[in-house]
Amino acid sequence: VETSQRTGQPYYLTTDAAFHALHLLFDDLLKALERELFRPQMIAITQATLEQLRSDVPAMQGTSIEAEAQQALAYLSVALKLFDPTVEVDPSVEAIVSQQVEQIMAGDGRAYSAIFPDFEDDYGAYKPIGHYAGDPDLEAYFRGMTWYGRMHFRLQDPEKRDFIPSRLPLIVTL
Repeated sequence: VETSQRTGQPYYLTTDAAFHALHLLFDDLLKALERELFRPQMIAITQATLEQLRSDVPAMQGTSIEAEAQQALAYLSVALKLFDPTVEVDPSVEAIVSQQVEQIMAGDGRAYSAIFPDFEDDYGAYKPIGHYAGDPDLEAYFRGMTWYGRMHFRLQDPEKRDFIPSRLPLIVTL
């Protein structure tokens, strides 16, 4: 106020300035929550789901859902590896998980998934943007959440008469 009295120039504060300040505060809060709360929770949830699935897989061997159970192991392992790159992957799915993670990390555009050969994804979408870029923890969170958000499991396919819906979501939910 003293400066404006000396120079005769009034301060002019717009709603845009207030909105920008609020946006910056919200962004900082969101980054802190994602780094310190959400990412660790997603790691814990994914690990717990994977551990339960690993204990269920032996009972599924030799059944009609054995292949989908292995696919579910790979699906969750990719998510866990994206959230925490230091994690060890189950040896039974390590090769395919490594291929899928390499596709994601390369971000080379459209390609068919290593785990889901009928699914074509745009791997450029996994490149962290905005406040996620430049922070390894936030980049890991971004990629893991993007993996969970972009994968889909078809219940029907009008182009295929003998289409069998994916049971993978049921296996993971179990």
